[in-house]
Amino acid sequence: MTPTPPLHPGTILLEDFMQPNRLTRRALADALHVSNTRIVSITRGTAAITIDTAIRLGHYFNTSPWFWMNLQVRFDLETAEQQTPAPTERIVPLPQFMDPSVPSDLEVKEWGAW
Repeated sequence: MTPTPPLHPGTILLEDFMQPNRLTRRALADALHVSNTRIVSITRGTAAITIDTAIRLGHYFNTSPWFWMNLQVRFDLETAEQQTPAPTERIVPLPQFMDPSVPSDLEVKEWGAW
């Protein structure tokens, strides 16, 4: 069974933010003071949301820049996991990493977007 391709953050931007607000790509680009090409590329799924764009989107849509960056990181990780043939298969994990200053996976998940 072929895995479902990850959802690009540009699709979420277009379908959940722009279309409900009847925003064109040009109107959003103008509002964010970025090039139309940047917004077109993001919404077509051919460009990533950069930190700069995440800050601008967060301010414009009253969301956190972390929201946009988390969408991008999730997309990047899911894409890499689907395209890369097990890059960790030859890596032997450290048996018990017990440095108390480093959060465990569980703690990081609980932190959410920080």
